[in-house]
Amino acid sequence: MQALSRWRAHLQQVDDGRTHLGAVVAWLLTAEEAAGVVPALLAAEAAPRSVDAEELAPWDLIRRLQAAHPGDPGIAVAVMLHHLTLRAGESLWLPAGVLHAYVQGLGVELMGPSDNVLRGGLTTKHLDVAELLRIADLTPGRPRPTAPMPLEEHLLAHRPEGQEQAPFELMEITGDTEVATPGPSVLIVLDGTFTVSSPTSGPRTAGRGAQLLHTDPGRLRLRGAGRAFLAKLRG
Repeated sequence: MQALSRWRAHLQQVDDGRTHLGAVVAWLLTAEEAAGVVPALLAAEAAPRSVDAEELAPWDLIRRLQAAHPGDPGIAVAVMLHHLTLRAGESLWLPAGVLHAYVQGLGVELMGPSDNVLRGGLTTKHLDVAELLRIADLTPGRPRPTAPMPLEEHLLAHRPEGQEQAPFELMEITGDTEVATPGPSVLIVLDGTFTVSSPTSGPRTAGRGAQLLHTDPGRLRLRGAGRAFLAKLRG
C-alpha cells in the first residue's frame, strides 16, 4: 500500500495548497513508483478494511476501467475527477482544456474544431504529458448538468448558463420546425425520420443514424418526427 500512501500524500498537499493538481497528474503518468497505484487499488478491493482504499476508490469505476485498460495509470487519474451521471435530455458544458472521460452510455458531443487533442491515459496512443499539463486547466471545480431550453414546440436549445462566448450550440429537434443557421451545420438523427430542405438545397431525407452536412447559411426546414440534434454556429 506504499503507492496508495504516497498518492494520498500528494493529494493532501493539493488540499493544503502546497502543490498543484497538475503535479499529481504528472506523478501518476510518469513516475516509476506511481506504477504501483493501480495494482494497489485492485488489491485493496479484496481487502475493504483498508482506510486508504475506502477513501480513494469508487470500485465500480475502477473495475470497469481496469477491464478496458488493464493497469493504465489513467485509471487513477479518472478516480480524481468529478463523477457525473447525465440523464436523458441533460447536457454539460466543459471549457477548453478540461480533462474528462466518458465511462459508459451514449451521448452527443459537440466539440470546437481543434488539431490538438491531448490524452491523459486510458489509451494505447502516445501520451505527451508535458504538453498536456501545459494546456490542461486543472483548476478544481464542479460542473453542473443543465437542462435544455424550450424555444418552440419541437425545438430545444442546449446552451450552457453563463457561457455566452461559446461560438456554437446544439439544437434538439423532435418534430416539424425551422432553424436559422448563420454558417455550416451538422444534423444527426437518433430516432425517426426527417426531411431537411433550405433555400439553397432540395429536400434530403435522413433516418435513424444518418448525418447531414449543410454548408450554406439560411433557414433549415425540417419535417418529420423523432429525435435529432443539429450542431450549428450560435446566432
